[in-house]
Amino acid sequence: MGSLTWYSSWWRANPRAAAKEVVAYLHGLNDAFDLAQKTFERAFETLRMTPDIDRALVAECFQFRSDVADMRCDSKAALAHMNAALATLGEPKIEDRTRAITMRDSLGILLGRMGQSAAGAAEFRGALAELEDTGRERTQMAGNIQQDLALLPVRAGQRQAASEANRQALDIARGFGGVTPSLELQYSLGLIEHGRAHEAMPLIEHALAGAGAKGDRRSVAYIEIEGARAWCMTEEFSRCVEMMSTGRSELKALLPPGHTSFGNVALAQARDALAEFDHSEWLGSALVAQRMVQKARGQSTAAEASWQAALAELQAAAGDTATATIEARTLLAGR
Repeated sequence: MGSLTWYSSWWRANPRAAAKEVVAYLHGLNDAFDLAQKTFERAFETLRMTPDIDRALVAECFQFRSDVADMRCDSKAALAHMNAALATLGEPKIEDRTRAITMRDSLGILLGRMGQSAAGAAEFRGALAELEDTGRERTQMAGNIQQDLALLPVRAGQRQAASEANRQALDIARGFGGVTPSLELQYSLGLIEHGRAHEAMPLIEHALAGAGAKGDRRSVAYIEIEGARAWCMTEEFSRCVEMMSTGRSELKALLPPGHTSFGNVALAQARDALAEFDHSEWLGSALVAQRMVQKARGQSTAAEASWQAALAELQAAAGDTATATIEARTLLAGR
């Protein structure tokens, strides 16, 4: 999203255009999109009449337009405006390099949201390279972009790349005291996927403590539900059941019935989320977790049925050689 940090410099350069841009942006924040568009057009007309206007200010205006288009869920327009912003900025001046990096990060987010994961990842890597070139590869901005980058390989099924991006984000955050429970959880889930549940456990515990200290009950619930898998995978079933049960109870107290968050632990909702697809690795993993809970409770017949269903889902969705499928077979061998 754009910011108003440039406002004072633009106001000095052209107060009429600056005022119109800010008003247009505020219209967008208030969902008055048609009015925002008309105001933007008037601001652009003023800019065209302004001699020697700084191209960075025009680029920022394009970014504002992209932000407002994104607010109205018009990804195509948002992408076009963000590309125009970067094209207008061109080779940035030294004082505009941070602005260019921010724009590339925003462009990467838009591309990823539109399913163009490879192109989005390229923008994130380009932004990170710019930060490294300016000696800021260990800053909060770099850590945030690493987190943005980590989301794209997950969507593309490239778990190893996602795990590495999360590892780097966590490493950077540790350098300036910016580690968050969410970041710890995301990295932990990558460790679990790679069969390193024991390494994930202390990170999950630390994330729970951090979220609890902040009074963030919803995050605590999510961490318990998602993180329980580490204890399930190491056959510490009592702790696994406790975490899943506590997390679900907390979500039920915080969220209205039918909230999508319950899809993490409710198999019926997991199946609904399949849409037109026949199989899902997510559903397979949920069935594995259910099987573990049933086994811990002595429900052997139900546990066996859940395992068979889980293996079928994982084989069809992830393949025979996938980590999750192999883990499911290993659990069967030890049953």
